[in-house]
Amino acid sequence: MISDLSWMPFKNISLDDPFFESLKDDYPGFDVWFKKKSLNGDKALVLLEEERIHAFLALKDENEEIVLTGNILPAIARLKISTLKIDEKVGGQRLGEGLIGVALWHWQKVGAEEIYVTIFEKQEKLIGLLKRFGFVCQGCKVNGELVFLKSRKNLDYSDAYKAFPFLSPNAPKAGIIPIKDGFHDRLFPYSESYYKNRKHKRKASDDRRGRRLFMERCKIR
Repeated sequence: MISDLSWMPFKNISLDDPFFESLKDDYPGFDVWFKKKSLNGDKALVLLEEERIHAFLALKDENEEIVLTGNILPAIARLKISTLKIDEKVGGQRLGEGLIGVALWHWQKVGAEEIYVTIFEKQEKLIGLLKRFGFVCQGCKVNGELVFLKSRKNLDYSDAYKAFPFLSPNAPKAGIIPIKDGFHDRLFPYSESYYKNRKHKRKASDDRRGRRLFMERCKIR
């Protein structure tokens, strides 16, 4: 399922797909935003099967204030997860991990200090997943959306998920674990290798003793 994800221009994505109905209901200006992205030539990561959309991820570089009720987060370089939605019918296939992981890889690549997403409280499963990856609620916007944010300055290296995609700078030892490509992609749906034409890649994590472990994606015959 994850292997079917691909980056597509907004202009090639049908806004009339039933997948977008809930987004249109929650965000009155969604249609206008979508058409603007189409005109700008922007792309989104999409899971498309039998001409129906089942997952959607859109990202945006920002450098502006985030206005919360009772607080304002200052303008700094941030990556915003503009839209993240997964069809409930395929939600149990680790697509959530995969999409959030792709966003985090991109965050690391662009060098922004923070990454954030706005989300309504009713989306409990997604909120749980965001917390697992180290996102912390900063407050609430006027429209009722919660703002979950992750900063390079406050990474929790005691938990590989919360620190992802960064590695602890204090891990004194390292080892390499070869993993067959097919199993690797199932274990790490957010792996950059899956979205880079499956090139030979190396991932890393820390074990419970603080030793660095590199998971090598290999073609084993």
